Amino acid sequence: MGLLLVIGSISCQQDIRLKWKLKLGPRCTPPAIAKDGTIYVACENGGLYAVNSSGEIIWQDTIYSARFKNLAIGENSRLYAGTKDNSIYAVTHHRKFNPEDTSQVGLPFYDTKDRYSHPAYLALAKDGTVFMAIYWRLIALDTSYYDFEPRWVFNSPELGRFECPPAIGMDGTIYLGSTDGKLYALNPDSTLKWEFETDDNISSSPVIGANGTLYLGSSDSCFYAVNPDGSLKWKFKTGSFIFSAAAIGEDGTIYFGSEDRHIYALSEGGKLKWRYKTDIWDFSSPVVGADGVIYIGPGEGCSLLRLISNFRLRGKPFIYAINPDGTLKWKYRVRSNISDPTLGADGTLYFTCSKHLYALQTASPGLASSPWPKFGADNQNTGRVQ
Repeated sequence: MGLLLVIGSISCQQDIRLKWKLKLGPRCTPPAIAKDGTIYVACENGGLYAVNSSGEIIWQDTIYSARFKNLAIGENSRLYAGTKDNSIYAVTHHRKFNPEDTSQVGLPFYDTKDRYSHPAYLALAKDGTVFMAIYWRLIALDTSYYDFEPRWVFNSPELGRFECPPAIGMDGTIYLGSTDGKLYALNPDSTLKWEFETDDNISSSPVIGANGTLYLGSSDSCFYAVNPDGSLKWKFKTGSFIFSAAAIGEDGTIYFGSEDRHIYALSEGGKLKWRYKTDIWDFSSPVVGADGVIYIGPGEGCSLLRLISNFRLRGKPFIYAINPDGTLKWKYRVRSNISDPTLGADGTLYFTCSKHLYALQTASPGLASSPWPKFGADNQNTGRVQ
């Protein structure tokens, strides 16, 4: 099943192993890993897949009316899948057939019924509430009903678009960035706690540090640290747009990519620890291993602006493994942009690319024990600080 690949163009001559790759469907979501190790992926053609760690499909299903954009795992391994068409589905397991007429049992479902199609981005609260960011609205959904019921709806005051998943703090505060350049903080009852303004679009999710500090990038080329009360802690200027969410290491170091082709490592105080120049412009969100190694590749992105910029892949598509000191460990050639990657408990790096789910064996012993080591905060992509 495994294939040993030697990447000969790297100075440190590291070997990495492609464990397997599995053909699925077009434009698949970032993988989500359940606590039992099952890997879940949803695709733009409506395909839903459950895959084991050996690369074998446990079950698959197709919802022909759905074009899936993102996926998260809630309590009792319930899957929540947001689509590009204003809706969200929930799956508790592989769907069964009705014994009376052999039709498939329906799925819990919510649709905004908007006239135009917009992606639905998700975050999952501890109490089971699903937050659905769609265009200029954030909708809190009560999932105790079969077809979800909105608890409340927050409308962007300036009708800016929400183009990536929200983030949920330890106290239940919901944070989300908007194309109006503002970061919004909402109380669990939908009231506005505060807003923080940058100088351009925010098209990536904020991430949350151990002390509640929020970290996010903007199209104004700056990376921001915002205190829990909404005041500026510090900002750091890069050479171009920042479209992808950051990740945080065990020592509090913040990692992210900028369209100036560099991967950045900043201290908790906003000082540059190092930056590494790559062959790509458009980055995925990084994932940080328990050994401090950072994995990042050419990203697909959330925002409309980034999707336009990624219509043609820019640069050479490599996944980079960067040591904690900023030196290259290895790089792995891929065919195209990748989803935001994740790390399994055994150090397997999972990502989707060109209709396939990939599994690369790494030396990392699982995810870093930090509040936000990857896209979505955890392997279930809940978007909730740990």
